Amino acid sequence: KIENMFGPVDTEEGEMQEKNIPSASKYSDGYNFLDEETGSSGMKEYALESQLRNGFIRKVYGILSCQLLMTCAFCTIAIYNTSINTFITTNIWLFYVAMFSSFGLLAALFCYKSIHPLNLFLLAAWTFVEAYTVAIICAMYANAGEGKLVVEALVLTGSTFIGLSTYAWYATKRGVDFSWMGAGLGSALWVLIFWGMFSMIFGFEGGSMYCLFGTLIFCGYIVYDTHMIMTRLGYDDYILGAIMLYLDIINLFLFILELLSKRN
Repeated sequence: KIENMFGPVDTEEGEMQEKNIPSASKYSDGYNFLDEETGSSGMKEYALESQLRNGFIRKVYGILSCQLLMTCAFCTIAIYNTSINTFITTNIWLFYVAMFSSFGLLAALFCYKSIHPLNLFLLAAWTFVEAYTVAIICAMYANAGEGKLVVEALVLTGSTFIGLSTYAWYATKRGVDFSWMGAGLGSALWVLIFWGMFSMIFGFEGGSMYCLFGTLIFCGYIVYDTHMIMTRLGYDDYILGAIMLYLDIINLFLFILELLSKRN
């Protein structure tokens, strides 16, 4: 009908050939989403989705970098600044205040994760209290003469995170689906939580096995969460993605640190 009213209509492929642009038919089948009814290609939709996903991933890792920098700065100050070290280690009640505040702020973050700029203020406050609790633990290790263990745990955590993230990234790009890990990791995490609670209540130590179990769980979560960030999370869930990876890294660091201390 359009041809009868306005004359012949150039196809999209013809226009692309006139401009010396490769047509969609020259791409591999995996990237050619040609609609046979309309004759239009889905290449633009694919490129737009890829661009949005890449922008989302950059936001997640940008926020994560700021969180880790704040945590490292807090730990460094707590270890090397004598006055601050003395204050935070003698006022241990602040550790428990920060710990319980962390749960409250985390709950608020999940409720208001999409409300800007409130979500960023809540994220900054939550990262602050998390960094404070980690700094106290690192300061206590340093005061006990085990500061080298903090450095060892930091190096091991960083190398493990980079290695597992790289593996998950390339495996996901090649079509590997890690979503099946979610149920198993969730069950294992509950076992870890109850194990820790029973240890505190009944006064027995889990020892190296408990630390190793926790380390393996959060190694698995790094792979799983990286996959979820690349494939499943919505474009507005960058706060959630950063929280997931930050918790994975912090918990992995603490379990590795405790595992190294058990060795001594």
